[in-house]
Amino acid sequence: MSHCSTKVTESLLAMLTSQMEEMDGAEGVVESIGEMEAQLSETMRALGRIVFQARLERLGKAQMPPEVACSCGGQAHYVRMRECVLPTVFGRIAFKRGYYLCPDCHKGHAPWMMSLATSQGR
Repeated sequence: MSHCSTKVTESLLAMLTSQMEEMDGAEGVVESIGEMEAQLSETMRALGRIVFQARLERLGKAQMPPEVACSCGGQAHYVRMRECVLPTVFGRIAFKRGYYLCPDCHKGHAPWMMSLATSQGR
């Protein structure tokens, strides 16, 4: 838990416990261990998607210079935030990141996404 404070961890635990109690119903009866495991797995995946999406959007906005170098030798200019869908272990995550267009060759760029893909060997 190097990046999570105790307070955040406790809040998440309380939220997940409440969510699991709602799933169990009024009687608190669960059909099987497998059912409990499946419910918890889906809850954790949903939480992972939410947290990962928020982090990607925050980091993407933080790394937006007005221009980036284009492979044609020109300078691509920032156009807008553009939606991207990324497959992850949590499922598909949609988020917005900076999109650039080169006025010389009309090639579009998403430099931050390229740097992430390159650092992961993709």
